[in-house]
Amino acid sequence: MNFTKINKKLWKHFPHCDNILCIFENTEKIIGCDKMQYTFSKEKIAELTELCSVSAKGFKSACVTVSFVMPLGEKASLYALVPNVLTRSSAKYPDITSIERTLASLYGAELGVDISKTGEHQVIKIFVSCIDDRFAFDGESITAKCSELLFELVFNPNVKDGAFSPAEVESERRLLTERLLAEESDKRVYAKNRCEEEMFKNEAYGIHRYGTKVDIDNISPESLYSAYLEILAKSKIAVCVSGNSDTELVKANLIKYSKNINRAPEMTDTLFVECADDVSYFSEEEAVKQGKLVMGFRLGMKNSDDNY
Repeated sequence: MNFTKINKKLWKHFPHCDNILCIFENTEKIIGCDKMQYTFSKEKIAELTELCSVSAKGFKSACVTVSFVMPLGEKASLYALVPNVLTRSSAKYPDITSIERTLASLYGAELGVDISKTGEHQVIKIFVSCIDDRFAFDGESITAKCSELLFELVFNPNVKDGAFSPAEVESERRLLTERLLAEESDKRVYAKNRCEEEMFKNEAYGIHRYGTKVDIDNISPESLYSAYLEILAKSKIAVCVSGNSDTELVKANLIKYSKNINRAPEMTDTLFVECADDVSYFSEEEAVKQGKLVMGFRLGMKNSDDNY
């Protein structure tokens, strides 16, 4: 994970922090300036499994995120659907109502999912956000309880006979298709996606983060569960805790829920192309009132280069 660009943006309004430029993947702990009093730290839990924490006394909320990093490829639709189904139920929480009731008891904590792509990797995130621990009435660790809920959903899913619930899979499959179609209806987003498809048509990055409608339609409860097991076994796992909370309880929960997973992680390097062979141009025509122009450039450098 490269925090160089994030730090430039995050700390630009703090004059004492102008010189903070870090490559977080090579750093175990960073102490910030007095004005913000922040700390970045990272700890290896297992092979390609890390616990990162971003602590600052100014935070009024906390967030625990589980990220799975998988190669971006033909199973993009399967991997994109997995987190949506995981957040519908688990062995301990058999339906969405029980999950919402638990979130409400944790001062209105919120559960969310995000799918993105970075280079030639698909990043699958499930997160829960809550109030900072110091605002709890009885001194309990809300962050730790939220992490326990999150890890329960992620590592102890609702599975019967080697398959997810058919009703939940069908519902989330329809919703994922609707998200894909919504991007096609938004011509600004559609134009950007089409540019990526054409510009990277011979590279994995050209694949949409949700895959394709055809692939989504072909997902079954059994194939989705197989994809989930692949994610657990092969992905890089990063758990991030942000807020002013004690990460030791989160760490204990992570170890408890993940200790029985059979891990054989596989990571691939991103293909770096310095420049295009030639300038290419393509266009599409539709009945819209305003045209959209998208231009793509090869920058000739990696984000780890000095002059990035």
